[in-house]
Amino acid sequence: MAVSAVVLSGFSVSSAVYLYPTDRWWAVQVPSMAGSAVRVEFSTTSGGADFGALHMRSDLTDVVVSSTVRPAWGIFLPPTPWARVKLGANATDTASFVLMPLTAR
Repeated sequence: MAVSAVVLSGFSVSSAVYLYPTDRWWAVQVPSMAGSAVRVEFSTTSGGADFGALHMRSDLTDVVVSSTVRPAWGIFLPPTPWARVKLGANATDTASFVLMPLTAR
């Protein structure tokens, strides 16, 4: 089931969202918006202070980078069920991101 992560205007992170199932790839839809790096971060708990960026490549922490044409999609394999979206800069308008599990494993 798809979940939404919302970054409010003036902020750079969403609240934590719960991803289930975690045994498959997920996709994140990045809306058309001003250029900003988009990361998916994970924690071991819902209220965790230990959120860390997912590194799909050793040289890149962004799922979608600021130079990417928008809208865009990124894919990731979640290491924990607790995730949030983090922007490289504060949002100038409320931004909503859709995270959805892929059906193929």
